[in-house]
Amino acid sequence: MNKQTEYITLNNQILAYEKYAFERTLLIGFIGFPCLGIMDDGFYYWIPFLVMLSLIFNMSYTYKNLEKAIDIKVYLHNVLEGHKDYIGWPKFLMLREKYIIDNKKIVSQIDKQYENDSDITIEKNQINQIRAITAIFLILYLTVTIIFMNSDSSTYGYNKLLPIVLAGGLLAIFTFIIGIIQVFVAGNVNIVAEKKITENILKKLNQKP
Repeated sequence: MNKQTEYITLNNQILAYEKYAFERTLLIGFIGFPCLGIMDDGFYYWIPFLVMLSLIFNMSYTYKNLEKAIDIKVYLHNVLEGHKDYIGWPKFLMLREKYIIDNKKIVSQIDKQYENDSDITIEKNQINQIRAITAIFLILYLTVTIIFMNSDSSTYGYNKLLPIVLAGGLLAIFTFIIGIIQVFVAGNVNIVAEKKITENILKKLNQKP
């Protein structure tokens, strides 16, 4: 594969990673509400749990895709366009992985040095939007779960709630906690640090005879 072909291929890959990231999150979030009206016999308690679980997996999947898109953009700008010799994306990934493993202390210092110096990118904005909308849906579905449980317990009493109701409600609450933690932990991509690591890799390559 030559530079031009790889450039086109990787650009298409970036578009694929970015495509429908926000729309997919909205779809997952909204799809649960119509289901609440058609489920009965306690099964409606499982809708919030399943939707929140899907939102968590979606956020992890989307974050990884957008992180990959950022990595490719750094490669295109700094390596494919900015380096005299053609390296190739697969080989660069191997070099990057080796550099990170062999220079853990330096990589940690770079991350710390540039932690407040992140570029604004499409991916970074998308990650922040997805974090926000995921948090909103998680809160909404937790509220629905609590309303259902309070309503049924007022009617039947906690001791008489069906096991399927209690299981679905407790799982929803537990999933909410995991989801909120993920919202605040995930999405910390620093493209400035990635560029600096890439520059260090290229310097090492240029030093070789």
